[in-house]
Amino acid sequence: MRDRDLKDAPAAGHLGEFDAKLCRFGSSEEYRGPLTLFWGHHTRSIALGGDSEVLLVRVHLYHSGPVPAPYSTEHIDRYSRWLAGFPKLSKKKGRIEIDWRSTMSDVDCSIDFPEDVGVFRHIVDESIDAIEWAMPRLSRIPGLNARSLPVALRAAASTIPATIEELREDLQTWRAERLLRDRAHSADDPWATLGLDWSEFHPQAREILDDPFFWDSVDPNAPVGNDTGADVLAQYREWRQKRKSPANATQMVDALLASWSVGDSGQTRDEAFIGLAFAQAMIDGRVTREVIECGILAVDNELAMNRNSHARQRSLERIRVKLVELRDSRQDPAHVP
Repeated sequence: MRDRDLKDAPAAGHLGEFDAKLCRFGSSEEYRGPLTLFWGHHTRSIALGGDSEVLLVRVHLYHSGPVPAPYSTEHIDRYSRWLAGFPKLSKKKGRIEIDWRSTMSDVDCSIDFPEDVGVFRHIVDESIDAIEWAMPRLSRIPGLNARSLPVALRAAASTIPATIEELREDLQTWRAERLLRDRAHSADDPWATLGLDWSEFHPQAREILDDPFFWDSVDPNAPVGNDTGADVLAQYREWRQKRKSPANATQMVDALLASWSVGDSGQTRDEAFIGLAFAQAMIDGRVTREVIECGILAVDNELAMNRNSHARQRSLERIRVKLVELRDSRQDPAHVP
């Protein structure tokens, strides 16, 4: 079902937004890739309610297999008990969230999702099951009229390509369309295209990181736009929720990299420490001197390794300027003497 076909779908109220994400053990954040892009491609005209109303479905995979480092069996048991409390519906200001326990494990659905059309289709079907489960409660929420949503989603799911090659091509097309659309809007308001919930970040973070580029989750040259940076941001957020101090954050990243079997050098390691510096600014509103120095060193490594990529060089130079600014500014709240 393409956008033009959605004109014939049942209408319900004003335009809103629907999103679906896939979650697995060991990550407090969700994949922001294929599942979200599929729904964005096929349902961006579906009406939900008020313009500010967002409906988010998270499909959680259960853990199977050995315990990944740096976790323990206690973490796995806690995660399993947490999943046992699903399905669950919660409502925040302008945001409705549904958490759904998948019948698939993280072994069935690899980190390179989607690798198999059948698996992808199963996860899509489960996100629709979550919507249908929540319909009695959704129908009672003032201002939200989602009666057409399950029908429209089933119709959209019926258009999933038959082969993984076609599916990836479809998703790649959507990524390109979204990037072009975001760039067109960014000239008017570059912050508006980020689509971030600022309540999830430190109140001073936007003043410290005063360029939308630093917050970009799509640009692979941005600090948290690549997969490594995004994962570090998610892990750091979870890590800080359990600690009173940001001390030893570099050790957290070292443990994370070890769990990924990453060596003592290379792009992934550099991206992780660059991501950590900006994650700390986003979550804490300040960056420790140790983290800043590790970030600058990582940028310098990448500058030396990417001399032939002008776009990458320019992005790294912007990142370095910001890190040096945070290091050298005595009055900056991100500076820790």
